Amino acid sequence: MIKEWENELLHRLRKASFEQQLIEELKAEAGNLGFDHCNYGVRLPLQLSKPKIIMFNTYPMTWQKRYQSRNYQRIDPTIQHGVRSQTPLIWTDEVFRNTREFWEEARGYGLRYGWSQSTVGPQSLRGMLTLSRRHGSLTASEMNAHGYQLVWLTQVVHQSMSKLLSARLLPEAHVDLSLREKDVLRWTAEGKSSLEIADLLNITERTVNFHIANILKKMNCANRTAAAVRATLLGLLD
Repeated sequence: MIKEWENELLHRLRKASFEQQLIEELKAEAGNLGFDHCNYGVRLPLQLSKPKIIMFNTYPMTWQKRYQSRNYQRIDPTIQHGVRSQTPLIWTDEVFRNTREFWEEARGYGLRYGWSQSTVGPQSLRGMLTLSRRHGSLTASEMNAHGYQLVWLTQVVHQSMSKLLSARLLPEAHVDLSLREKDVLRWTAEGKSSLEIADLLNITERTVNFHIANILKKMNCANRTAAAVRATLLGLLD
């Protein structure tokens, strides 16, 4: 039965051609698992000083606007947990002990019991799936019965959403670097100069600089250090 569920869900989610369609499929599956709402957030790997988080959810519109206007991403403990850990998180009073006002306000909109889990996929995109409901705390027996499905759902949703988002929001992730360009970038990331890289790769310094010029153009970067950092964050050197 589990295998049939996996295949059927995988088929439906992979058919989604845009983000909202995927969220509608996710909402239906959340309902099957006993939840009222779903939320998927993705943290883009670039913009190191101020990472961008994009969210798609089925929460009440008034709460969505309130959350955005008050910049609750900044204090939301579920997001803070998701950035640090891929361990599933069940909402409790203890989780929200330092954000009591935020917690009470969310509960007022029917977001009283929830489960969250983050994961990291291609291009270093970190995503987090949250399912929540108004009534009924999550019991140990429920987690034993559906824990595997929740974890598997997180992985499939993240893969499907990453595919939809990366081409639009991370065009650099699809840069076609040659094997030699990747070699040059790897050594650049290690702090090597053009002359040192030339010696390591048994090519001329002029050839190294030629590759670096091509890399900067392809990745739209101002200098070699920025290109090395960006390529590393996007997983282009793996």
